[in-house]
This record gives sequence, structure tokens and C-alpha cells, in this order.
Amino acid sequence: MNKLKIIFTEHAREQLRERKISQELVEEVLKDPEQVVQDAEGNPIAQSRYFDKEEGKEMLLRVFYREEQGTRRVITVYKTSRIRKYWKQEEGDPL
Repeated sequence: MNKLKIIFTEHAREQLRERKISQELVEEVLKDPEQVVQDAEGNPIAQSRYFDKEEGKEMLLRVFYREEQGTRRVITVYKTSRIRKYWKQEEGDPL
């Protein structure tokens, strides 16, 4: 199995620093997201819920990326506590 190649744009790296998000967490979400939804232009957003120790609560990590020749280029990333706003609820899926 090929190892997924992940590249971070400079903007994404700045967001990691500013928002105190680890690169490892972003890579984990990109490799095995709970959900992949699309933005208004149809670009993929990988997202997963996790417990943020600093915030002391469950958060949603959203990773905006582009798929380019077997590489995922991270455009931006952020975490939010507003899980219900962004989670694509499927029938029978408890939030």
C-alpha cells in the first residue's frame, strides 16, 4: 500500500501555529477522516471529532485540501466546537 503524501501550504502551516493544532492530528484526519464533505465549490473537507485537552471538550477538526496526483495538499485547517453546524448527519448516525 502506498504511503499517502501530504503537503502543507504556507497558509496551512501558519494556521497550525496560530490555532495550536498539531501537524500529526491533521495528518491522522487526512488519512482516516470520519467524514469527507464538500465546500461550496465542491472541494473536499476531511473532518473528524476529537477531544481537545486544551479546550477541555470535544471539537471538530476540519481540513480543507486538494487531491493532486496522489498527494493531498492542505489548504487550510481549523478546529471548532460547533460540531452540529458542520457535521453531515446521516440517518441513524448519533452525533
